[in-house]
Amino acid sequence: MINQGAYIIKSPAVCRLKERALNLMKVILHSSHQNNQRDLLWMREGGFSLTEMIVVVFIFTFLFLAVFTILHTSDRSWRIGQNKLIEQQEARKAMREIVRLLRQASPRWTGEDDSSYPVSITSGNRIDFYL
Repeated sequence: MINQGAYIIKSPAVCRLKERALNLMKVILHSSHQNNQRDLLWMREGGFSLTEMIVVVFIFTFLFLAVFTILHTSDRSWRIGQNKLIEQQEARKAMREIVRLLRQASPRWTGEDDSSYPVSITSGNRIDFYL
């Protein structure tokens, strides 16, 4: 483009140069826009929003409570089982002592009024009392 007074002369070389400059500007702007988008994505990947952090905290809190509940329940069940086992062992000890004392006793017990209470041990695990 050459400006001569009121007339503008457009030469083909100037038009091509102008077209190349416009295309170059478009490429630069497009590249800059893509870089901005990439920068925005990179910045987005670099951190978390407050909402995301709150959601993650709630999820981990829920998981922690679930695991804690399972462990607490299993610990309580184990303790109940241990207590039952101890009770059974104590009952066995008491029964062994009762059986030992009964086997040492005479087969005929007498009360204060000289009435007798017969006892019969019929097998290793059965004791019969007659009134």
